[in-house]
Amino acid sequence: MTRYTLGLVFNSRMCSFPTLSHYESSPVMLAPWLSLSAPVLANGTSSFEKTHGEDLWSHTAANPDLS
Repeated sequence: MTRYTLGLVFNSRMCSFPTLSHYESSPVMLAPWLSLSAPVLANGTSSFEKTHGEDLWSHTAANPDLS
């Protein structure tokens, strides 16, 4: 789990739908969902990887502000 998700689970002040909604609706997290069907149907590449050019774990490692 990331610091963010740990905060959601263990910190009751942060455990709210608006917090989760804000995170999940950020451009970085929303973009793969908007293009989900094309890469999956084409060759099995994840939509996150297709959108950002790297897998989720590499992307979050390179962008610690997301976690």
